[in-house]
Amino acid sequence: MRQLDFNTLDRLVASNQWKALAEQTVNSIRQMQTEVPQFGIQPHVVLPVFEKKEQVTFVLAANGEQRGPFTLEQVKQLLAADAITPDFFVWTQGWPEWKLIKDCPELTGGMR
Repeated sequence: MRQLDFNTLDRLVASNQWKALAEQTVNSIRQMQTEVPQFGIQPHVVLPVFEKKEQVTFVLAANGEQRGPFTLEQVKQLLAADAITPDFFVWTQGWPEWKLIKDCPELTGGMR
């Protein structure tokens, strides 16, 4: 492994390229800063928060037997492979009752 050349680092620090990079970084941070003076919050950088979105899943039922849970994509694949039919019942969290797949355009793509 080649030893780090500190002379090269010293030259980089002394060069205008280093200064330009530092100034660009400072300006970028300043553009991202926000403050809320009415609450006494000093300028700070606000970073986006990414929430993990829970994947919607579906439970299928036919002939008194429940199967699943399945993702939306999996339900569409099962339909395309004729492993299930639009006459199967389907349910997902938030629905008050079971529905027929054929009555759910989000599952069938609008096709009956």
